[in-house]
Amino acid sequence: MKPNKETQFLPLSEIDKYCNKKKFYCDAVVFSPETENDHFYGCPPYISIRKVDHTDDEIFFQVHDIIGYYAKTHPG
Repeated sequence: MKPNKETQFLPLSEIDKYCNKKKFYCDAVVFSPETENDHFYGCPPYISIRKVDHTDDEIFFQVHDIIGYYAKTHPG
């Protein structure tokens, strides 16, 4: 699922709480939402994490613009 205008993006500094691979997995890394699959206007670059058992919605972490910019302009 993609985020929408009401989505709460957690700061990337909180991602360590969700790195237990027995409980969570990365569902998406999106560095250029303005060009990918119809994201909402102003959507920030983000990482999506989900629980392995799918009991909760996705957790979105905002990636800093300088990282998103580098990732989309310097591929490879």
